[in-house]
Amino acid sequence: MEFVIISSDYKITIPEPIRNSMKLQPDDDFFIYAKEDTIVMVRKKALSEFKGKFSELTLDDIREEFERTE
Repeated sequence: MEFVIISSDYKITIPEPIRNSMKLQPDDDFFIYAKEDTIVMVRKKALSEFKGKFSELTLDDIREEFERTE
């Protein structure tokens, strides 16, 4: 787990070990949402890889499953 601080203009810097392990690049796209006191970021590319494989699932289904397992 890494520690970050929100800047005065509400930006954070993703720590280098996380950037490297996830092979993050500038301009990578993410979905972001809040759940209680947690911020969750999901790489958009990762979700697009599943497009068409689970056509019966909706975004609400995914959110419900995530909330259920928390």
